[in-house]
Amino acid sequence: GSFRSDLYYRLNVVTIQLPPLRDRGNDIVLIANHFLQQYAKEYDSPIKGFSDDATTMLRSYDWPGNIRELSHTIERIVLLSDGDTVTKTALAEAIESETPLLLTENRTGADIEIDIPENGISFDEIEAIVIRSVLKKNNWNKLKTSQMLRIARTRLDRKIVKYGLSPDGPEDAE
Repeated sequence: GSFRSDLYYRLNVVTIQLPPLRDRGNDIVLIANHFLQQYAKEYDSPIKGFSDDATTMLRSYDWPGNIRELSHTIERIVLLSDGDTVTKTALAEAIESETPLLLTENRTGADIEIDIPENGISFDEIEAIVIRSVLKKNNWNKLKTSQMLRIARTRLDRKIVKYGLSPDGPEDAE
């Protein structure tokens, strides 16, 4: 396809020059805090902020992937951390991590079948079913379950309480 040249000139009324993220100093911290709050809320995480060392690292890192890299790094931290403050170590591990968060197609293990009623099912109900199934598969070994689900052990504990799961609960009767 080709781009209509007249459309380009209609859209090119004002040019906004944005420096790369690495040159934006304090903006990086503001943007990182925005993503942190967004993902903490989305994933029900207790993380509230960054340590001073982590803030310094945010400013000094080059961010070659710009805003997308920052967003994905913060999301990874929120998903994998269990404290209430992002440390320099957690930030460094998230930046250096090349472990994909999504399951690959060549995964092994059991499939979980979920019957969806005609009136629908909530994400929380699906999450509870998945957590219950993995706990059962691991004989309620919470450490192994949290590792398989790729979440912090403390987050798993909060989810178990949230969904009222127990080894002898009525949901497990089959």
